[in-house]
Amino acid sequence: MHRNLILETNMSRDYRNISERSPFLKGILAGVLGITVSLGMGYKSYEYERLRESKIPLAFSEIHQIEQDAINQGRVVGEGTEQTHLIEYEPQGMPRTYYLAGLNDLTMKIFECSNTAHSQEGNFYKQFAQELKLRFDSENKKHHYELVDLFEIVPQSAQKVNTQIAHFIEIEKALPGIIQSFDSAWTEKHNDNYHTEIYWSTEFYTDSKGISHTRPVMRTRSVYDDTDHSYWYYKEEGEKASTSLDSLINNFPNIYISERIILSPIVNEEGEKAVRESRKLNKDDKELTQEEIKNFVNTWYTGSTLIINELKAYPLWSNLTGFSQEWREAKNTAHDDFYKTYHHSDEGPKEYQVSKKSRNECNNLRDVLGNAIESVQFTQRNLPELQKNIFEFIESAEKNEDYKRLGKEVLAKTRELYEKNFEEGFNVDRFRAGMIFLWSLLGLVGGAGIGAGAGVVLEKRINGL
Repeated sequence: MHRNLILETNMSRDYRNISERSPFLKGILAGVLGITVSLGMGYKSYEYERLRESKIPLAFSEIHQIEQDAINQGRVVGEGTEQTHLIEYEPQGMPRTYYLAGLNDLTMKIFECSNTAHSQEGNFYKQFAQELKLRFDSENKKHHYELVDLFEIVPQSAQKVNTQIAHFIEIEKALPGIIQSFDSAWTEKHNDNYHTEIYWSTEFYTDSKGISHTRPVMRTRSVYDDTDHSYWYYKEEGEKASTSLDSLINNFPNIYISERIILSPIVNEEGEKAVRESRKLNKDDKELTQEEIKNFVNTWYTGSTLIINELKAYPLWSNLTGFSQEWREAKNTAHDDFYKTYHHSDEGPKEYQVSKKSRNECNNLRDVLGNAIESVQFTQRNLPELQKNIFEFIESAEKNEDYKRLGKEVLAKTRELYEKNFEEGFNVDRFRAGMIFLWSLLGLVGGAGIGAGAGVVLEKRINGL
């Protein structure tokens, strides 16, 4: 009997010790599981990002097929980087086609070299340099146009495109002055009017004995009445805006570029293979349809910064032509105006509205023209430097001298060149460090939650002893 009492006392003491430690045990379980799951998910995410980096999505333009079609149509004469002649008469030549398709393929071939290097054994950057070197070997070309050719075609065609969009450049330069005149033509001010209103409310308080009481308290608040709207018109600036805008429109009655872009009607076997293999990250990824492949191949046109913004510019220019006529009429009746309304904001007098619409359309046009122009001029500034960097990288890899840094620069500049010229192109920025952090964080939170839940179950079992 005495022995059983001692045993029960010891068990009770053990129970209390475990019970007291159960919050600590839950914390340990939450921490251990949280860290374990976080590390596991972080590692899986890292491996996936490495796989993404090793497969930059590719799609070649079929530029040689496009050139063959252009020759058949009489738009270009001859073939190859030395023989091809871009006919000067714009509707016949194809500088934008050469520029966009050529630049797409130039960047894609560099990315393809990176993909190939990742698929091989050994040092990635040395393999990358070797693949690039092969693309500059004119004696052993794998395709009709390799990097050695495209680094000649693209700068030549970029120069012609820059001439082709010369009117865009002139318009874009003239617009800031017109915008400034519209901005200076009006000054506006809005003043809200209020009156003070007295009202009573109930206040709760506790006296020195701790008893609660209420009492009426008089308070005040501001109540909105109306708004005074003031608009001052400066005729000199309004006339200047009208004259400058009319002059710009008269100088360029038609801003359309008449060159018709040629798209390849076919995708060759190697081109299709490049599209498929560069996008297949997992075995269970669905196979692309022929239509999807064709859409990827044509992204050099449909995703082009130059084309997208050019197509936006045409309706903006048309709208601006209409607004110039509206402002020409509205400025004759524009004057200072002052009135009240019962809302804080107001669109202003009709003449003011026409002025602001004209100003905003000028600003929108300036933005899209600037995007189109900068995409081409960015290429002209940076393409020679990229070629120089590639040659330095190849040489440094052969000499084992700081080649890794140069290889990273080549890829970074190629990505920047592609993203600048193909704003709706492919996602070529592959390794996403942020995703690793995100999945690690989710793993930490999820694992900690599972650990805490397991601790609760353990505590219940302990309590059931």
